[in-house]
Amino acid sequence: MKLAVIAIVIVALGAAVPAAAQTPNVQIYFDANLTQASANCPGSVVVDTAYVVAQNFGMWMAAIEYSISYPTQMTWLADSPTNSGLVIGTSPAGIAIAWPTPLQAFGPAVVQTFTFLWTCTDCTGLSNTPLVVGNSPVSGAVDAVRWPDNVLVNAIGMTSLICSTVPTQDTSWGRIKALYSN
Repeated sequence: MKLAVIAIVIVALGAAVPAAAQTPNVQIYFDANLTQASANCPGSVVVDTAYVVAQNFGMWMAAIEYSISYPTQMTWLADSPTNSGLVIGTSPAGIAIAWPTPLQAFGPAVVQTFTFLWTCTDCTGLSNTPLVVGNSPVSGAVDAVRWPDNVLVNAIGMTSLICSTVPTQDTSWGRIKALYSN
């Protein structure tokens, strides 16, 4: 019986390690469902919104700081923090956001949205143009503050793409099946 309990504990702890080992990051998404980290030029000059999301933090978040490097195809217009947070700076120059009530960041958490103007009408010559979440110019890092103990949690800034391309190679079904046969 003891051996079965020990085995169950080992399996449970082993399953928890990969979830805890995920690196906190900040990613930009182009849709409210947080599924599109890339977008194509819309076909005309339009105003649009994107979402800045803290992922894999697993904590209550009191504050966060980062910057965003916008490509020339996007003209930044305004930042809008989640939950009426206190904002110092702007996303292009470096932004710090603190919330009066900590933000629940145990899953993906939208820390802000930003409004921008698309200045491209098609993707001709624009493949894989980066939209980068970068370090805060104040701290030199992408950092968040954990509530209630105010521990600084370092994260990485992710890159979203404008006019992303996925390289492919022409082939036949026979060649694809051959990859999986002995």
